[in-house]
Amino acid sequence: MAINWLATMRGFIGRLGLERLDQDEDGTYTLYVGDGPPVFLMIADDVDEVLLFGGLGKLEEERAGAAAIALLQANHFWTETGGFTLCLSPAGLDAMLVARRRLGDAPVDDLTDLFDRFSSAVLVWRARLPELGKVAEPVH
Repeated sequence: MAINWLATMRGFIGRLGLERLDQDEDGTYTLYVGDGPPVFLMIADDVDEVLLFGGLGKLEEERAGAAAIALLQANHFWTETGGFTLCLSPAGLDAMLVARRRLGDAPVDDLTDLFDRFSSAVLVWRARLPELGKVAEPVH
C-alpha cells in the first residue's frame, strides 16, 4: 500500500497541535522535544518507512569508552531503548537514538504513536547519558 505522505503529515502535524512543519532542502522535518537537541524525521516514501533520529548529547571524553560500551549493551535489551537503536558518532562523541519503521494501514496513528514512543525514549536517554560510564565506588 502506497502511503499518501502529504495527508499523513498533515494529520500528524494536526495531532501535534501545529499549524505547519517545514522540511529542509533534504526533506527532513525538525521537531523539538524538551529543551535538548531536535528530533529529525525523514520519509522514505519509496518503501513507506519513516526514519527518526534524535541527539542525546555528547559523551564526556574521559568516560567515553565505558559509556560507549553501556550504549552498545543497552541495544541488546530493546526494553531499555523502546525498541530503538542507540548509536554513537565517534568523531564528536555524540550519542543518538534512531528508529526506522514501516507504517501500517493507519499511517497517521502509526506515526503519532511512533513519535510519542520515540520522544519519550529520547528524553529518558538524555537524562541517563550523564551517568553512563561512571563506575561505582567500591564498598569496603
